[in-house]
Amino acid sequence: MIKIKILLFSFLILFILSTNLEAQSTIPSFHSHSPFILLPSEGNDSGLYGFLNPAALTHVLNPDFYALTYLNNQTLLTPDTWGLFFAVPHLSFGTFNTLTGDGVWYGRYRLSMGFGSKTFSFGTGYEWNSGSTEFTDPSNLMTAGFLFQPAAYLSIGLTETTNMAFTENETALTLGIRPLASDRITLFADYAFQTPGRWEDLWDKGHASVGALVQPWDGVYLSGKYFPRNAGFEVGFKISSGNFGVTSQVHYDGKIFPSIMIGSRAGSYEESAAQKTILKNSEYLFLDLKGMCQYRSGFFSNEPTLLSLLKTIDTAQNDPLIAGIAIDISGFYADREMLWEIRHKLAEFKQAGKHVIIYVDRAGLWMYYLASIADKVVMDPLGSFVFTGFLKGSTYLKEAMEKLGIGFEEWRLFTYKSAYEMISRDSMSEAEKEQWQAILESERLLVLNGIREARNIPDEKMEELINSVVLLDPEKALKSGLIDSIGRSEKLTDSVREIEGRDLPFRTPENLNSNLLSYETEWSEAPSIAVIYALGTVAMDFGMNARNLSQTIQKAADNPWIEALVIRVDSPGGDALASDYVAEAIRQCNLRKPVIISQGMMAASGGYWVSMYGNTIVTSPVTLTGSIGVAGGWFYDKGFKKTFGLSTDFIGIGDHADLGYGLVIPFINFSIPDRNLDVKEKAMFTESMQSLYGMFVNKVAKGRNKSPARIEKAAQGRIWTGEEAKKMYLTDEIGGLLDAINIARERADIPAGRRVSIIEMPELPFFSWDRNITDLLTSKVKSQKDSSSMITDYFSLLIQSKGYPMPLVNLDLFEYYYTGAERNFPAGNMLLQNTGY
Repeated sequence: MIKIKILLFSFLILFILSTNLEAQSTIPSFHSHSPFILLPSEGNDSGLYGFLNPAALTHVLNPDFYALTYLNNQTLLTPDTWGLFFAVPHLSFGTFNTLTGDGVWYGRYRLSMGFGSKTFSFGTGYEWNSGSTEFTDPSNLMTAGFLFQPAAYLSIGLTETTNMAFTENETALTLGIRPLASDRITLFADYAFQTPGRWEDLWDKGHASVGALVQPWDGVYLSGKYFPRNAGFEVGFKISSGNFGVTSQVHYDGKIFPSIMIGSRAGSYEESAAQKTILKNSEYLFLDLKGMCQYRSGFFSNEPTLLSLLKTIDTAQNDPLIAGIAIDISGFYADREMLWEIRHKLAEFKQAGKHVIIYVDRAGLWMYYLASIADKVVMDPLGSFVFTGFLKGSTYLKEAMEKLGIGFEEWRLFTYKSAYEMISRDSMSEAEKEQWQAILESERLLVLNGIREARNIPDEKMEELINSVVLLDPEKALKSGLIDSIGRSEKLTDSVREIEGRDLPFRTPENLNSNLLSYETEWSEAPSIAVIYALGTVAMDFGMNARNLSQTIQKAADNPWIEALVIRVDSPGGDALASDYVAEAIRQCNLRKPVIISQGMMAASGGYWVSMYGNTIVTSPVTLTGSIGVAGGWFYDKGFKKTFGLSTDFIGIGDHADLGYGLVIPFINFSIPDRNLDVKEKAMFTESMQSLYGMFVNKVAKGRNKSPARIEKAAQGRIWTGEEAKKMYLTDEIGGLLDAINIARERADIPAGRRVSIIEMPELPFFSWDRNITDLLTSKVKSQKDSSSMITDYFSLLIQSKGYPMPLVNLDLFEYYYTGAERNFPAGNMLLQNTGY
């Protein structure tokens, strides 16, 4: 609304000025530019790079150059005008040079700037001229321009040009309509008038035109314009071949001969059906993946992010010029879920008829699972594969704590809720073994079946590789059918030649045509989908930072440009209060616009609590989710103070005043209560656990639109893989982050061909008290998994809970969550890493 008021106010001021000036003007008229451009500022080329309306420079995306010449009918079709124009985002320079009647070249030079958004933009231009005596003062034209494009089918433009020396001006209004909400058909009308002097002279002294621009094929434009005042007309065409294009237009105004404009452009990319046909499948995208795949990246970090990687593959999939992808995964790490998502997207890429080649040096089973999707797998001569199978183990602290003199009592009321098992036991419980046996078997089937199908390896051979071989050098891998060739990354070019029958050039992601468009052809802001990251331990003011995250969700709900939300949940749980803060924000938002949940590596316990109110919950086969239950326990002094010669003392009022009081260990702020709970106190805490569990189950039932009895069958703290969770009605779809975004698009009724803007949230502050300069320059930002905070987060929750029940998983699952990245070798096996095999 503010932008509309600015536009109307600006027009009012300029219009009042225009009606109080003398009738004679020396300003070149708005329509004098018409022969040189197919369409006003609402069209393509951004209004001849802002020469007509500098506000159009907001739509320029990359550098572009344009040149033209004009064959005038008054000079027997000899060239008497030429122009050069150059534009970069928000800035342009252009010149017209015309041969005057006295044989002198008259040059006009304009420097323009444009700023704003796709909905409302403004710009200014400064023009000077030289070489002509027809203008008594050859200097200083100022242009102000506005563009208002509130929807994909409507554009309104306004320009005001003033000759500062004579205080004369011209006002021009433009209107564009796109019936199909795309640049296939653009209808337009404009009206310009120069200093009419009287209101009744406004229409008599003005000039108007109407016309249309049609794009029957990508890169082919046909235009027509009609001028009612003199019954003149123009017809033209423009043909683009990608980075080059030609334009021509014929202007007829009743003279014997028409005038002809011929122009050409070079520079950034324009959509071109001819290029897509002639150069189809002529290039390969090259991805050099290094470092840990993250959700967000620091300012100077080159580590890949999941969303950008998936979007790059998707862009290449839809680019007719791209025949395939060559990927170097040496030194690349990602957690199991991210590896599945990348492989899943590469499988879609292959289904589109394109090819994948992957170079790998050292890999474990999960990293090879990713590589196996390739048509050609190239392995380094000194590389090796280590296939150790599938395992889940835990380190138990019970005896260590007893030796330290720290007691712990676990309150385990729910069969599979093993959050404190590492502290209370010295071995794995039967319930823990049961649920993890099912998880490992699910992972085994997924990975082995995926490799078997991709590489066409018989069942018995695949089982042998896992159970007998373990370590494979390149020759063994080649003989076993796991790879196709041996060589360094340079071998990728040979693999391209083998597949395509010819050498094809490699193109990097930043050089994909979609990233090199010369200008934005769509009007108005693209509909937006917010991707909001809910990561880490669920706590109020650290980890997931629920207090701020709930506010971020609320802001996205209030933003009228955001059509839908995708919440990426990757969390092992935490505090019930913090979990409900976020869940309630999602529930409230879901009443106003679609909210799709995308679950990452883990969305268990409090992580599932956060997820439960999603319109649709999308999970991957390797996601660990569910764990609907709460855990409780109590630490207390069992000789610790005596062992270390420490003592405490207190005074208090109340029967339970000393509950939780005890020794505070300096520096780490960890307190050990002096005593265990008495029978009455324990009963109160366990009653609270039962109440919180019932609340959890009922909330899930409400969010999933199921009965509490139905949810109870999936509860009791049981952890489920994504596939099993769907069967238990805890999730809806199997897929990744990009799938969730596509579902959000459908739920928001965004048309299939409409471009969508992805907004990642929360915003990353450039400066923050809790981020040091190393974190700022690299990739350790709040919206990442940070393994260094694993133990800190876990024990911070225990300290804060004071025995209060919490929906979280056990400590070794925190480790599984934070260090679930598939590395090329086990992290501790340095000898194996150094020798290779």
